Amino acid sequence: MVVRFFGLLLLFGGFARADSITIGQVQFLGTEQGVSAFKVTLDTTGVTAGPLTFTDLFLSVQGSSEETGSITTPATFLFLGGSGFGLPACPCDSITLKLVLSSSNRPITFTLADGSLFTAKAINISILGTDVSGQLQAGDSAAIVLTSVSEPATVLLLATGLPLVTRRVLSARRRTPQ
Repeated sequence: MVVRFFGLLLLFGGFARADSITIGQVQFLGTEQGVSAFKVTLDTTGVTAGPLTFTDLFLSVQGSSEETGSITTPATFLFLGGSGFGLPACPCDSITLKLVLSSSNRPITFTLADGSLFTAKAINISILGTDVSGQLQAGDSAAIVLTSVSEPATVLLLATGLPLVTRRVLSARRRTPQ
């Protein structure tokens, strides 16, 4: 009985939800004639039940940033770096993308394409970094990922349920004749 209960607890815990979802990519297109190009693609089609709206998107290269303001998916952006642009030209070793879902810094809950709910952190950061070469190469890309927030009810359930199950198993073992 106790083993079945514990098995069901583990089974239902597995159905909770995804820990993260991929909604796009950031890509370094390369540098030509002193101008670097960075492409950001956001597309939640097939991932969420509808479009997502972000408060802001920041792209940072070597300490300089540019932002888009409010955006709704799907969206594609081309950022340029070099003389006369807000971002520097590469060579560079990383690009940081910061997506802001909520200016209040509170998690946002929305529906995924499969009908389940997903609660995302208010601010999500994706980094396009280098491998052993030390510099980004044209075509390098990284996924843009939204990370979920641990659901307080799940944490509470595990924190209270596991000690009770353990106690029950131990007391059942004590009563079993050897």
